[in-house]
Amino acid sequence: MKILHIAPDPSAKNGIGKYSAFFETALRSVAVDVEVLYLVERRESLWNLSRFIREMGSADYDVIHIEIGVGTNLTFYSLLLIWILKKNIPVVVTLHDPPLVLFSPSLGLFGYKPNGILNKILRKLILDPFFNFVLLKRVMNVAKCIVVLNREAEKTTQLYFLGTRVLYCPLLWYQRELLDGDLRRIIFYGFLAPAKGVEELILALSTLKGNCENVVLDVVGGCLNDDYKNELVELVRREGLLERVVFHGYVSDDKFDLISRGAGIAVFPYRTTASLSASAAIVDCMAHGKLIVCSDIKRLRGEFSDGSVLFYQGGNVDDLVEKIKFLLTNLEDVQELRKSAEVCLERRHPRVVAEKFLSIYKNVLFKSSER
Repeated sequence: MKILHIAPDPSAKNGIGKYSAFFETALRSVAVDVEVLYLVERRESLWNLSRFIREMGSADYDVIHIEIGVGTNLTFYSLLLIWILKKNIPVVVTLHDPPLVLFSPSLGLFGYKPNGILNKILRKLILDPFFNFVLLKRVMNVAKCIVVLNREAEKTTQLYFLGTRVLYCPLLWYQRELLDGDLRRIIFYGFLAPAKGVEELILALSTLKGNCENVVLDVVGGCLNDDYKNELVELVRREGLLERVVFHGYVSDDKFDLISRGAGIAVFPYRTTASLSASAAIVDCMAHGKLIVCSDIKRLRGEFSDGSVLFYQGGNVDDLVEKIKFLLTNLEDVQELRKSAEVCLERRHPRVVAEKFLSIYKNVLFKSSER
């Protein structure tokens, strides 16, 4: 079986690109023949993609697997081109931000240059409605199967894309390194944005400093909004935490490994959004041996209902403080949490996940041959 895997380029600091590189390695571990087409969000990439798909024969690949997220315009356009050119090859799509597909089409890739108020009117009244309510669902129905990586997203996505089979498959872990770090050192990992709720974690640390003198926080992840980053730095200064909070920015995997070695707890104070995406950051930190504390938003409650993480009431800083103190003082419960995390990671083993996808490919291929 030969698979064409279309994904964002891993070097673009894109979480989906990073996932795709590890996923490709996992597929090869179960003897799947994978050809990878990594895409960079540039106009010339679109023209090259168009030529590649136009010249592709129906016998070249058994299945095409496409990774699509809200910011991956080109991978969605690859599905659009398969639809337009009527390529008779079964398609599987992994939807990373279900039920969302794209925030808005990137017309700059087609040479369209947005300009002022006329552009806003054109997008709001014509382009975005046409894309979201007509084109998007029709193109997504080209896929024989849509895979979501969060259990909570399965039913919602199935209702959104009626007529296309939707399946859940757990997000694989990338690397295992079980390190028992210092529980008084906390890490937050991921891109910084208001929806990540890092303010709650900073305020919790401010409360903790009176009870636990040595608790410190590493904030690891880039930020696309300088104003928001400055607000977080100002909050740290105002709370008197300049010596307790370190902003590392975006770091390489090797640098993350070094930073995470010292931390024993990872906190994810996420807020509810329209996306029911899985959190690679949570799984990555769990695979590095961190105890996980999460806000109890719906998409996390369903995905980690196995006792592998400790939930606090989202938005409640006092409850977050209590959960961190609980981990610092209840060693027996900490061991139970670690055991549950091990079970969670077993079903996310790259080989286990790859075998699930191999089964999906075979099923899609069989269903297509019946028609």
